[in-house]
Amino acid sequence: MNDLAVLRVTDPAKLTATCAELPFQLASSTGVKLGERVTTIRYPLTSMLGSNPKFSEGVVSSKSGWQDDPRSLQISAQVQPGSSGSPLFDVDGNIVGVVVATLDAARVYQAASAIPQNVNFAIKADYLLNLLAMLPGESLAPRTTVFSPEKAAQCVAIIHAW
Repeated sequence: MNDLAVLRVTDPAKLTATCAELPFQLASSTGVKLGERVTTIRYPLTSMLGSNPKFSEGVVSSKSGWQDDPRSLQISAQVQPGSSGSPLFDVDGNIVGVVVATLDAARVYQAASAIPQNVNFAIKADYLLNLLAMLPGESLAPRTTVFSPEKAAQCVAIIHAW
């Protein structure tokens, strides 16, 4: 399971009010390199940390995920509950992954008597590109401005689905 969903914006005017220019674009993750710097904009632990977007940065720690899963990247950018679904950006503002998990510290401690630090995972963007390619008549919005965390934060939103 890739843990991905696609949402369609039905009223682009509402999006334009907060995200007038798109500072990022979805790109293949095949060129991602070990040690490459990555960043994310997310909304972790909103009940404690508030509802403003949070920025974090790290590196690609591994080009595979949990137990060498080839669908994922292991990243050192900070991730907490509420970060899932957040875009993972390369230095050029390309979305090269989608944050999906963090290593469960309690389980690792029980199994290995060690507390993991910044062991987090993102699904590679190629799986999202493949999913989008299966949707008839859909196209990706092109980047319309230079990437910056401030501009990206205006275009990344919390989605609640209960």
